[in-house]
Amino acid sequence: MKRIVFFLVVFLSVSELALAQTSGDLERIPLKILDAYCRVEQGQFQIKEVRISQTEYNYSYFYIVSNESSNYDNAYYYDAVNKSGRPLINQKCGLRPFRTGPNLEECVFVLKNYEKDMSEIGFGTEMVFAMGAPQIFCDSVISVFDEGFVYKQKNRYFYSTYRGAEEAKVTPIVWLEKKVFNVSENLSCLGENDKKRLSDGDVYYESEGINDILSQELLPHYYYLYRDDYMPYTVLVIDGDYIELFGVYSDENFRLKYSYNGKHWMAVGDDRFWVDGEMKSAEGYAITDFLINDNGEYIYKASKIGTENRGEVVVQNGQVIIRNAYVGYFQLNAEQKLKFHFLSRGQWLVYEDGVIDSDSRKKLLMVSYVDDMIENMTVRIIEEDLPRLSYVVGKKGVIINGIRLTESVPFQVVVDKVNNCFRWNAIETKPDGKIELVVYKYHYKK
Repeated sequence: MKRIVFFLVVFLSVSELALAQTSGDLERIPLKILDAYCRVEQGQFQIKEVRISQTEYNYSYFYIVSNESSNYDNAYYYDAVNKSGRPLINQKCGLRPFRTGPNLEECVFVLKNYEKDMSEIGFGTEMVFAMGAPQIFCDSVISVFDEGFVYKQKNRYFYSTYRGAEEAKVTPIVWLEKKVFNVSENLSCLGENDKKRLSDGDVYYESEGINDILSQELLPHYYYLYRDDYMPYTVLVIDGDYIELFGVYSDENFRLKYSYNGKHWMAVGDDRFWVDGEMKSAEGYAITDFLINDNGEYIYKASKIGTENRGEVVVQNGQVIIRNAYVGYFQLNAEQKLKFHFLSRGQWLVYEDGVIDSDSRKKLLMVSYVDDMIENMTVRIIEEDLPRLSYVVGKKGVIINGIRLTESVPFQVVVDKVNNCFRWNAIETKPDGKIELVVYKYHYKK
C-alpha cells in the first residue's frame, strides 16, 4: 500500500508569546488566538513548559481544532525552542482524540478521511495515529486502547497492537453488533427455532466469529433476550443455549460482552451478573463497566447505589482491588491484563496487572485521556505545606484556600514545585468571539 504523507513541511509563522498579565499572585499567559469559527474542546489543548535559558521559560503546545465553517478538523503544534508552529495534517478529515499530549509523539487519535481525491485509501475510511506513527486504514475504528485498537474491516473485527518500532500484531476477534430482526432476511447465525421465536423489529446481537482451530469453520456468536406473556422471567438465548435470568430485563438494563476469542462471556443486568452462564451478585452496587479476557477472568467497576460520583470499587474474579476511587480509563492491555487509571490526591495513577506504577503520576501530568474526564467530579490537590486547591471537572473556576479564581474551565492542573506555583491551562472566549488558549499560574509563598 502506498505510504501516505500527512504532514506539511512548510512551517507557519506564529506570533511570540504576549507579555504575561498579572493580578496579585495570579499570572495569565496568553499563547494563541484562534478565529471565532474555531472550536477546541477541553483536554484537546496540552502544554509543556520548556527552559529556554537559565531565567527564561516558554511553552510548547499541541491542540486539536474543529473548523465550524468547513466542518473539518486539524491538529497544530507550537515548538517553544524554535518559536515556530505548524499544522500537522494536510487533508480534509475529522479527528477523534483518545489521548492528547503536548506533542504528536504523546498523542493517540482517530483520523477519518474526507478527502475524495485520495482513492487509494477511500472516502470515509479511518485510521489510528498513535505516538507519531500512522496505523492501517480500515472501514471504521471501533475502540482505542493504550497498546492497540479494535477495528472493523469487511464485516469482520480485529484487534491490532500499535505499529511503531515493531510491526503490529493483528488478531481476529469476536465483537458484537446490534441488529434488528427481519423475518424476510436470510440470517445464517440464527437457528430455525430462533427465527420462529423472534418477530420483526426485535433486537438481537451477533458477531461473525473467528476460525475454529479444529474445524476451521467460521463459528458465529449471537444472543438475544426473550420473554412472552406466559413467562415470569426473561430468558437469555446465547449461541443456542437458554439461560433463565430470574428477573425481567431488556436492552436498556442488560449488557453482554464476549472475550476476544469468543470462548467466554460476561453479562450484567442491574446488580446481577453472569460469567459463562453462572449467576453472581453485586448486591447494592451498580456495575458501570466490565471486562472478560480470553482466560475467562472477569473484572468490573461499580458504584454503590445512591452514592454516584463518590468513587467506585474495582473487582477482579470476586476480589476487591481498590475501593472508593475515581476510575477513568479501564481496559485490558495487550497481554489481556487489567489496566486502569484512578485519581489520588488530585493526580491520576496507573494500575496495571497488580502493580501501581510509581512513575505514573509524572507521566500523566502531561497527557489527557478522554476516559479520565469525569464530568462534575471534584478534584482536590493536597500537598503538605501548600495552599489547598480544588476544582470541578467541566465547571468554571479554580478555588485556592476558599477563594475562587478565574471564570474559565481549568484543565491540566498541576503543582510546579520548581517555580512554587500551581499551573493550569484554559480555553477562553474573547469579547469579539475569538478563542484564546491561555496558561494560568498561581504563585504561592513558601
